[in-house]
Amino acid sequence: MSEAVELCGVVKSFGEGSECRSVLRGVDLSLRSGRLGLVTGASGQGKSTLLSIAGGLMPPDGGSVRLFGEDVGSLNEQGLDRLHRRQVGFVFQTPYAVAALTARENLELMTKGAGRSRDADRFHKVVDRLGLSDALELLPSQMSGGQRRRLSVARCLLSAQPLILADEPTNDLDEEGCLAVMGLLRGHVADGGTVLMVTHDPRWVSLADEVFVLGNDGVIA
Repeated sequence: MSEAVELCGVVKSFGEGSECRSVLRGVDLSLRSGRLGLVTGASGQGKSTLLSIAGGLMPPDGGSVRLFGEDVGSLNEQGLDRLHRRQVGFVFQTPYAVAALTARENLELMTKGAGRSRDADRFHKVVDRLGLSDALELLPSQMSGGQRRRLSVARCLLSAQPLILADEPTNDLDEEGCLAVMGLLRGHVADGGTVLMVTHDPRWVSLADEVFVLGNDGVIA
């Protein structure tokens, strides 16, 4: 299988002068297509930064990132936009939705934006599995925090991009919600997709194909 995600010697720092803090100090990471990879480690070690760099949302200070063999650093704004619409889906740590649209409209917008035709069976399968059937006509402001998080997962899954980058997708969910999210992410992999997920929850290690531990030295152990 080909490599879906390749990070080579990635470094990243924040701040300047005496306030400069190195977060990533030469990260090497490789995840093949059709695999579920977990990035774990202590809080504040740069896991979310690593995921943002892997998805082309943040440039590294050094090193290279390749997605499906394509050098992300060589892409212009239009190239990155194409990459994000067609190949990479994000589940952010802070759930995101368009405030003026209902849950249903948010889901449909994401599907159209990714250039996918609406699959009614898949739509209802994902929505039902995540317990969102009764919340489809609600605005994000009318939804609970857990509902908004499950909505963000549903948006990503329904866009059907080959690679999903998920940052703590089970945060603040009850047991049933956690299992539903992880079951759907594993299902995405079973269908040929790839998932790279940041988590601090040790329960999901047994579901992963690869586990990457980011240490306090800023490299993958």
